[in-house]
Amino acid sequence: MKIAVFSAHTYDKNFLDEVNRREPAPFDLIYQEASLSLQTVAFAQGCDAICVFVNDVVNAPVLEALHRLGVKGVFLRCAGFNNVDIDAAQKLGLLVARVPAYAPEAVAEHMRCRETRSPRIFIAAKRFPKLPAISVSEISNLPN
Repeated sequence: MKIAVFSAHTYDKNFLDEVNRREPAPFDLIYQEASLSLQTVAFAQGCDAICVFVNDVVNAPVLEALHRLGVKGVFLRCAGFNNVDIDAAQKLGLLVARVPAYAPEAVAEHMRCRETRSPRIFIAAKRFPKLPAISVSEISNLPN
């Protein structure tokens, strides 16, 4: 099975390649750094399925374009699926699969990482008082 993996970061590639090596019949994974949208849907040409993340656009026009390309499945690397038009996927006969849930420990670990990083940001802000103020929303949008 050939799968186009959209919004693929290095950590996605490393993890998926490691898991794929263990498969008796490995998937043919085609990585795209671009997120899925109507403008990038052509990257799925020749693929049986796509693999997307939370910021990928999987609305009715994108699903229709994927269907025309012969894509039969949409796999999500996240528990949320609010970016997918489920009704349109069902009408087109596309399989949609997602992560059923995150482990409570994973959410707690992520929050703990954020907590341990916050003091460093505030210390830097104290050291350099001429820098613009840092808002809570800016801190929560910082990359990991």
